[in-house]
Amino acid sequence: MINTKGTYLRQRFSGWVYGVLTLYLILFSIPEFYTEMISRYFSLFPALFLLLLSFRVIDDLLSIKKDKGRGRIYTETGAKFPLIVFACSSFLLAAFLFHFTGLSNFVFLILFAGVCMIPYLLFYPFKKWRFLAALVKYPAFVGGLILLFQESAGNFLIASMVSIFFAFISFELLEDQLLEKQRPWILFFIPLITGVYIFDMGIIGWVAGVLMGAVIAFLFWKKNIKMAPYLILLYALCIKFLVYEF
Repeated sequence: MINTKGTYLRQRFSGWVYGVLTLYLILFSIPEFYTEMISRYFSLFPALFLLLLSFRVIDDLLSIKKDKGRGRIYTETGAKFPLIVFACSSFLLAAFLFHFTGLSNFVFLILFAGVCMIPYLLFYPFKKWRFLAALVKYPAFVGGLILLFQESAGNFLIASMVSIFFAFISFELLEDQLLEKQRPWILFFIPLITGVYIFDMGIIGWVAGVLMGAVIAFLFWKKNIKMAPYLILLYALCIKFLVYEF
């Protein structure tokens, strides 16, 4: 089991990448930047990191048939059970950390897991758009974090969840070579990252949105696809800051 877990972590889970992703989701969720609010959100960093790990393992286990023959440890005979135990252990440790930080959110965590599993049932029959199921956890993370500390989030909650969902769809369409046929859809999703803020965005936001959109278009024109996915995520975060912090 230890060898299976170690091999899996080397192949499929980069600690620093998922650390940055955890930080990104926290920043996307914070409604107001003052000391107490920031400390509240960042106290959840270890728990969120472990949640991302557990869902990464689950995503891969649900993709075993699709990924057969690609040399990945989770597709090998005998690897499934140890990885299920690993995912459950990470999830339970995350639940403990939620409670340890003073938040009695074990029920919230279970509901969160259930919400994230529903898309797999909805999208799995549709091979072309199956990848969307694994992306629903990101708006779920953001929405859950916002609701933990905000009783009435209103437009901020909805716009943040929808915007980050479109951002990760765009990221995945560019990053995953298996989605090359669906890639033209990015021209539909990128404008929606900004469009969800149409009623909250001032002139500064619109100007910045147009400029950053032009940079992304320039990268496509230069065919620098490797940088573009990460720029899209940065673009979504910057737009959110411009709308709600300035």
